[in-house]
Amino acid sequence: MNQVGDEIQTESSLQRAGRELAGVGAALAAHLRRHWALWLALVLVAAAAWVGLETGIQRLLGRWIFPYNHSFLVLGMAAWLLFAGLRGAAIDRIGPSVLGFVALVLAVAAYALTEAIDFTLGMQVLLPVVLLAIIMALAGRAFAAYAVIPVAMLYFTIPIWDLTVGVLQDISTWAVTTWLRWTGITAHIDGYLITIRAGAFEIAEGCSGMRYVMVSMALAAFFAFAWLQRWRSRLLLLVMAAILSMVANWVRIYTLVLIGDWTAMEHYLIAESHDGYGWVVFALFMLPLFLFARWLEGRESTLVDPRQGPTRVGRVAPASAFLLAGVLASALVAGPVALRGGAEIPETPDRLVLIPEPAPSWQAAPPAQDWQPEYHLPHALGHQGYVANGGVQVDAFIARYRRQGPGSKLIAFNNSLWPGWHGSGSRNVTIDVSGASRQLQATRLSAGRAQRLVWNWYVVGGRPTADRVQAKILEVPALLTGRRDAAVIAVSAPCAVTCDEAEIALREFVQAHGARLEAVANGAADSGS
Repeated sequence: MNQVGDEIQTESSLQRAGRELAGVGAALAAHLRRHWALWLALVLVAAAAWVGLETGIQRLLGRWIFPYNHSFLVLGMAAWLLFAGLRGAAIDRIGPSVLGFVALVLAVAAYALTEAIDFTLGMQVLLPVVLLAIIMALAGRAFAAYAVIPVAMLYFTIPIWDLTVGVLQDISTWAVTTWLRWTGITAHIDGYLITIRAGAFEIAEGCSGMRYVMVSMALAAFFAFAWLQRWRSRLLLLVMAAILSMVANWVRIYTLVLIGDWTAMEHYLIAESHDGYGWVVFALFMLPLFLFARWLEGRESTLVDPRQGPTRVGRVAPASAFLLAGVLASALVAGPVALRGGAEIPETPDRLVLIPEPAPSWQAAPPAQDWQPEYHLPHALGHQGYVANGGVQVDAFIARYRRQGPGSKLIAFNNSLWPGWHGSGSRNVTIDVSGASRQLQATRLSAGRAQRLVWNWYVVGGRPTADRVQAKILEVPALLTGRRDAAVIAVSAPCAVTCDEAEIALREFVQAHGARLEAVANGAADSGS
């Protein structure tokens, strides 16, 4: 008898689940019958975006493999927030918007400009902007207002977080070295290199803790906008997430240094699994974060959540309006494909003669072997040493790009002025070049006991600058005037006990030859002059 009752109860539960599923299916079917044209328009625009925004999308997907592999989870969070935000929403009208199309034109134009100068991060940053503009153009401003937060969540998948790596490296190094001093651990600190009796640890870019900060803040933002209503509570949770994730990284590095010291660098965590160990420490520090989030939620328990009941929509535009808007938006989004042009990718760079006739007292010499800048696929390349009478050798280097494009451009992550060296203490120096004042970036390099001083600046479309970011920005006016050429100029000298003699040699060399170096960077050597 009990067995029969259990079977009846089980059947009743299955029937109840089936009825609920059928209700969801019926609601979805009703939604699609009413808004089929909007969804068809969105599908058309998505297909066009895959063509027109392909460069930015493909490069972003490549970063999602590593280290942004949390991005797929963020997509689910964003979709859930959009669904939750629309629950109980009051929308007076769903339909195409003229203002949305204006925003879409501006967003696509900005994207096309960043693609024209091959600015990868710029393209990726603009992708969510284009998405929000598409939603506004097809569904209207009222609907887009509920999509702002979900779309903003996508910035946890954009490599803009890479810009925090240097700052987080500095903070982590300071925190760990401070703890080592407090606890009496003997260690020698040289930049990001921590040397103990058993060996050396480098707080490299991967040890900055950027991934922990990014993931913790993504989780905090999801909880904040899903279950918290006060902006003050949301901000507190985000700040707490950033602090706890950074402290977790400091604990990870500090304990690994201790383990390495105690085990003569032979522990499994040192040799094989320091990354997995880091995520275990991170998870432990996330527990108080979620407890804090639940406490904040409990404080707001007396508030009334406005997102209750079904979505209320006043008017829906006719199907023909959505379809026409979809075709127009698709044409706009696909537009950047028409502006793509294949830049010439050089097989081997031309060799530049930097200074055929050095100034009096300077003589050409073979370039130094310990300083070899690496620039990917330039059209022309020059590297030569010069020595004053009985003085310090100065090396000059120029990499020139006649027409920048994907894979062959001046500002790129795979280009480096000092591979194998650690750069620190960068500052700007001012020097006169042919009667004009120039700002140069001076950087002190170290590799073991060896030290060097490097001065460098850029020439983009004929305009000099010492700043890497400004060099990228200068590509915009250069593009508008029809110039795509750019070059880097660098001079370097070895340091003895101090870098005073190297700095004097560099200053004398640039004052004597800076005008010629800039002429070569601007293309004077292209014609053999």
